[in-house]
Amino acid sequence: AGTYYIKATNSSNCYIIKPVVVTINPIPSLVITNPPAVCSPATVNLTSSTITAGSDLGLRYEYYTDMIGTVLSTPNAVSTSGTYYIKAINEATGCFVIKPVLVVINALPSVVTTAPLAVCAPATVDLTRPSVTASSTSGLTYTYWRDSSASNTLTSPSAVSVSGTYYIKGTTASGCSSTTSVIVTINPEPTLVVTNPSSVCPNTTVNLGASSVTSGSSTGLTYTYFTDAAATTPLINYATISTAGTYYIKATNSSNCYIIK
Repeated sequence: AGTYYIKATNSSNCYIIKPVVVTINPIPSLVITNPPAVCSPATVNLTSSTITAGSDLGLRYEYYTDMIGTVLSTPNAVSTSGTYYIKAINEATGCFVIKPVLVVINALPSVVTTAPLAVCAPATVDLTRPSVTASSTSGLTYTYWRDSSASNTLTSPSAVSVSGTYYIKGTTASGCSSTTSVIVTINPEPTLVVTNPSSVCPNTTVNLGASSVTSGSSTGLTYTYFTDAAATTPLINYATISTAGTYYIKATNSSNCYIIK
């Protein structure tokens, strides 16, 4: 830019000199800071002032999906990862510059839970077992919660002792997470009350199947009888026992939970 001079000379060698002013406006300074990555379904606002902070003041911005000027219809809510372009225009001079900006939108992980098998109290359930989240996105870090908003921590996920719905949150290395429920079923142990039958005289038998022997127990139980505490040797003649000794009753409820006394 500056003042230059033009000398015009004719065939008689006469001439004249006049100035000419050349103006070369500077290209605007456009500073691009890539926005932080977000997790789907969140979007990125390319019109945010933080993305062009440090650029010349008073610029007008346009947004494109490519270098040839295909207009980006929603620059304030970009939902797809990729390279986009920002055009900065100095409206006073008409000069402009175009620069790329990178948008990263990470996908949410898939957390798929398989309810663990029901157990009988006092047994517990281990929600940290790989089988519970086997079909989920690989490489997730899991945390365990009592609520769907993941605000109330489940303090003992490897030894859950109460039936209910719990929640597993899977988080990727990029910090994106999904939360899915899982149902834990812990069936109660039946109550077995045993009252020793009255003693009898020789040549008389005792019926361990009499209702008086298990009166006060949970309702609906199925009883089996054994000669050992491990309930491995059945007592065949439990209704006509003629030999004194210690025998064992196994009470099983509809959930297949049992107790032996």
